Amino acid sequence: VIPGLAATTTPTADYNHEVATAWFNLQLRLVKETPGFSPPVASRAFGYTGVALYEAVVAGMSDYQSLVGQLNELAEMPQPETDLEYHLPTVANSALATITRQLFPTASDDNQAALNTLYDEFAQMYSPDLDTDVFSRSVSYGQDVANAVFAWSMADGGHEGYLTNFPADYLPPEGDGLWAPTPRLSGDLQPAMQPYWGNNRTFLPSSVETCAASAPPVYSEDPDSA
Repeated sequence: VIPGLAATTTPTADYNHEVATAWFNLQLRLVKETPGFSPPVASRAFGYTGVALYEAVVAGMSDYQSLVGQLNELAEMPQPETDLEYHLPTVANSALATITRQLFPTASDDNQAALNTLYDEFAQMYSPDLDTDVFSRSVSYGQDVANAVFAWSMADGGHEGYLTNFPADYLPPEGDGLWAPTPRLSGDLQPAMQPYWGNNRTFLPSSVETCAASAPPVYSEDPDSA
């Protein structure tokens, strides 16, 4: 029995990975085919999608807890209604569809159609075997979780980063050993990609301090130097 949910709710661990795998595979395609999804922007999308998926199904994991209060500035998250039944694959499908639409709003028409098709495939797979109220409740809860995660994401400094990969106002420092713009094939200089990304809010409050890379060797043009 899962605490807080109806005894008829099947635990998360009793289901396979097909919903999660299908949605992340679609996002891999979207990253490659949606303009502006540079590595930092893509990584951010995967991160928030993972949080949305976890929060969508954690109620069915009796030995686990929400990430509220653990992730930076994640203060609250919708909760399932007490003693009611949920179908967790439907919750996950709804949450993943919602967060994917929100994180990839500039996806092509074909990829938007693929997104809708994937959602419908799982919805049509599950709904015939579910009570109408259980299905509707599960869809709504998944949407609510995704909306909360997306609202949290909007304040991190990377919102709509696909529009600002190469900000024209950034002037890189100059000096020996420092990065310098390099020419594109067209001959014009390639600006720095996401030079302000390091100012974004991290997922973990202490991650910058605990995960910082060590300093590089002192710059030198001597072939025998470190």
